[in-house]
Amino acid sequence: MKHFFTTCKAACLAAVAALTAACGSEADYRTALPADAFVTMSFNPAQLAAKSGMGDMSQHPLCLRIEKELNGMEGLSAEEKAYCLALLKNPEETGIDGSRDAYLFLSPENLSAANPVVRGGMLLPIGDLTKFETLIDRINTRSGSETVREGELSVVRIGEQEGVSGLCAYDGAACMLYFAQDAYEETLSRVKGLFAQKREESLVGNAAVERLFSEKNDINVAVSYGVLVQENPMLASLPMAGALEGVKALGSVNFEKGRIVADGSMAFDSKEAEEELASFYTYVKPQKGSLLKYAPASTVAALGCGLNGSELYAMLSQMPGYGMLLANPMVKQVMDAFDGDLLLLFSGMLPGGSYPVASLLAEVGDPSVVDQLVANLPGMPLVKTGEGAYTVSLGTLSAFFGVKDGVLYFTTDAAVKTALDGTKIDAMAGCDEVFAGQWSSFCFDFKGLNALLGTLTDVRAPQAAVGVTLLGMFDRMEAWGAKDGGKVVVEMADKERNALETICSTADGLIREALPQE
Repeated sequence: MKHFFTTCKAACLAAVAALTAACGSEADYRTALPADAFVTMSFNPAQLAAKSGMGDMSQHPLCLRIEKELNGMEGLSAEEKAYCLALLKNPEETGIDGSRDAYLFLSPENLSAANPVVRGGMLLPIGDLTKFETLIDRINTRSGSETVREGELSVVRIGEQEGVSGLCAYDGAACMLYFAQDAYEETLSRVKGLFAQKREESLVGNAAVERLFSEKNDINVAVSYGVLVQENPMLASLPMAGALEGVKALGSVNFEKGRIVADGSMAFDSKEAEEELASFYTYVKPQKGSLLKYAPASTVAALGCGLNGSELYAMLSQMPGYGMLLANPMVKQVMDAFDGDLLLLFSGMLPGGSYPVASLLAEVGDPSVVDQLVANLPGMPLVKTGEGAYTVSLGTLSAFFGVKDGVLYFTTDAAVKTALDGTKIDAMAGCDEVFAGQWSSFCFDFKGLNALLGTLTDVRAPQAAVGVTLLGMFDRMEAWGAKDGGKVVVEMADKERNALETICSTADGLIREALPQE
């Protein structure tokens, strides 16, 4: 009897443990994601909907228009119309779990430019199987399709067209919409394999990818450089192809109050892969930010990087197609001189609107590089104006060219030339941290661009008005990257609302204007 009660006690404890485990976790539907996808994106519908600030979508003019169209369709019964409207107003009635991430993925078979072949689809978590099957049954009834059992899966054959086949497959955990440039039987076989694969065989079997997709970001993106290289002959021929084999780029996007923030990093399959890629990028190095004092406050866009010219020449020498260009000894002499920060600036358009107000500035270790350039530019309308200083006249365009205090410059911006000559100017502010210490950096002033467009176009024209409205949502963008990753921050003009709410409300206004008045 004692042994009987001991056995019963153990059985009860095991049952409680099993129930606790079952209630505390859900089957990980993400194990169906293909490991050979070259790009996979996840997004959280409920999270995005909450941030959009759209509120009751049933009162949106587009939904009201759809409701009117549904009511006018003679081919639908009153019950069918009511069901469609219920789905429109309450997407959870589809049975899809909007609180968990949905996934989009693409896998290549051949990424050649002449004849690219890809396959891919969408993976959606199921929250209520009964509601989902009700939706599928209604679609089958209207379309003439049917659901068939394929082992543990229920499958609906969507059809074939021009060599592309599609299907919808689901089990109790997830639904997959899948399309491929294959025969239907081959497509079905692939999908059955994806649902059956073990965790370590799937994309989330990669620890770095799994960590990314487990974070509560609005959007996540994983790109496999190795897959791209394997399936693209042009990329496979590049010297860095081997270094990219074990590399994935991972990124996230989050909509925050007054701004959009995107983060990116690299994940390596091994330490060897990381070291091999690092050995390729020896031509870039951290910037000092020392050229920003020459950038006027009116700068609309600034792009910078830290550059080792000798290493860049060595890298380009390995690239196919550069042989004829690099065969000129002058090219190596000039590139060897580049050693430090390089900065490209755009501040607007010169009178007449034909030429930009732009500048190229580069720190050089050998000031005589300007003499080498001049000697190898016979026939150019260069006029020497001082030591290492020239003007260039090309039709109505006049530009300044030369070397000053170790900075090689070519500019059509008089303010930049003034700063180079030693006069302090009102310089671009707020970008020091974006440039200093980073390998590459970019700053963009949306307000400045909008003001510029106002001088070049008729902003009252319908197309221009839409463009100005869209650009008007944004204030400025800053982006930077280094060895350990990168970041992009887009500041919105409206600092008080969530950035996605600003985007959605602006789009809502444009949709309302575009819809014909009844």
